[in-house]
Amino acid sequence: MEYKTKEQWQEHANKMKNMRQRRCFQFREVIKELEELGFEVVEVSHHQYRINDALDIFPSNRMYHDRVKRERGKIEGQDLRSFVKQHFGLSTN
Repeated sequence: MEYKTKEQWQEHANKMKNMRQRRCFQFREVIKELEELGFEVVEVSHHQYRINDALDIFPSNRMYHDRVKRERGKIEGQDLRSFVKQHFGLSTN
């Protein structure tokens, strides 16, 4: 088993931080698009957004919580934009 050095762990941590920041930035673009379509988007915290008081999105770790159906999960196999639009029955084009 190969052990990582402190520098390797720091590099990994920086890569993960950058990835989470990039996801949040990309999700801000999704927010603008949803607001233009008439959705209400509220920033609950720095890493949590609530859409139409029905769906919470955690873009930094790609998780969601459907407040109506009381379901949670990981957003896999699609980008955040497609997931949100599909959730609300919108065209994903």
